[in-house]
Amino acid sequence: MWEVSHKLIKQFNQLTEPYGGRNCRDISQVNWSDRDEVKNYYSNPESSRKECIKLVGDLAYALGVLLEKEMVRLDQA
Repeated sequence: MWEVSHKLIKQFNQLTEPYGGRNCRDISQVNWSDRDEVKNYYSNPESSRKECIKLVGDLAYALGVLLEKEMVRLDQA
């Protein structure tokens, strides 16, 4: 499973590259110390929260693909 987790981390790094990093702060572009920014993030449907939700979905999809490939590899062994 180490190989699969390594591939997933690589995939996550690729997915988060446009955000400048893989920290939540980088992806969300929110100053988590600023109460107004945090409130906007959670309450505004047009906030960067959409990006975070999309990123979680993209990573879940990538994990599914990796696991399917691993299952095929194990079945052939």
